Amino acid sequence: MNTLPRSYSAFCACAWAPTSRSTRDSLSSIHHSWPRLIMLCASALTVLLWSGSVVRAGAFDDQTASLFPDSDPIGGGFRGGPTSWGDYNNDGYVDISFSGSSTSVWKNNGGTSFSWGGWLNSTGPHVWGDYNNDGLLDVYSPADNILLRNQSSGSSTSFDKPITMPTRPAQIPNSRGASWADYNGDGYLDLYVAGFSSPNNTGLVSTLMINNSGTSFSGSTIAPVTSSVGVTSCDWDSDGDQDFYVSNYHLQANGLWRNNGSASFTNVAGTHNATGGSGHSIGSAWGDIDNDGDLDLHLGNTPRPYRNDGGNFVDASAQWGLTDGGNTSAFGDMDGDGDLDLYVSRAGPDRLYRNNGGS
Repeated sequence: MNTLPRSYSAFCACAWAPTSRSTRDSLSSIHHSWPRLIMLCASALTVLLWSGSVVRAGAFDDQTASLFPDSDPIGGGFRGGPTSWGDYNNDGYVDISFSGSSTSVWKNNGGTSFSWGGWLNSTGPHVWGDYNNDGLLDVYSPADNILLRNQSSGSSTSFDKPITMPTRPAQIPNSRGASWADYNGDGYLDLYVAGFSSPNNTGLVSTLMINNSGTSFSGSTIAPVTSSVGVTSCDWDSDGDQDFYVSNYHLQANGLWRNNGSASFTNVAGTHNATGGSGHSIGSAWGDIDNDGDLDLHLGNTPRPYRNDGGNFVDASAQWGLTDGGNTSAFGDMDGDGDLDLYVSRAGPDRLYRNNGGS
């Protein structure tokens, strides 16, 4: 399989995060490398198997009816809730999970169909990550503040809950986003959990949960109080540690948080031109759009792709021809030509953009 360009993508809070300290490694042979790669996705929207695009660049067919069985134990079809990809049974094929009143896991049968694998004891958005380094993808629900350990084997689906996660502020079930990354460089994945919004829209503090060698987590709040929705992690300043970007709602500026080392963070969005304006941000995506070796940023809610110019961000919407706003966005090389293409979900028809190799 061809080597893929580096992409840190988000449907709401979603990130590619290699479990090694460096995020600069290429994501080659990804089809058979899921145990060492984490695909994190806490989506506010349901995205089903290549469906829905108006700006088409390539041939896409809706395969939902042929790949999924007619019998639906969830009821009402696969719609209206968060979705997430992850190879939970380590067979080399990515499985998919859907959330509604509860979360169900669907097993990928060698790329030919999906069968129901069982229920997860969680609701709402969920993110996959191997927190204990046992080679199996575990799952965290930010809405429930529940971490489920994966003990699946063969055809059996099994998850338990051996760890009680750190207490978060009151009214936190509104939380929509979380991101796995090794923020302190100890070889174990940590968690950033967005606070989202309280009922009176004043916002809630977010929580950084540091992994104690896979046995427990220690939590600390991240000020200020914001209505955070999505969060994506990557090493945007190329200094060898994991930073994160937070998308805020309710007319609040977004946050670009630089890791100062050992999981100490400073919000530098204002000085690095990465606030995204003062709008209703939902999702963000990281990817090297121009193949210059550093990670660029796309905000789903605004027509603003930002080119990473040595750690400072420049609005490249006119340069790259990306002027349609949306809700969330995700990068991927859909035509295999070595550069990252872009999918943007919107309240209206979605958009699929092919990268023509512009710099």
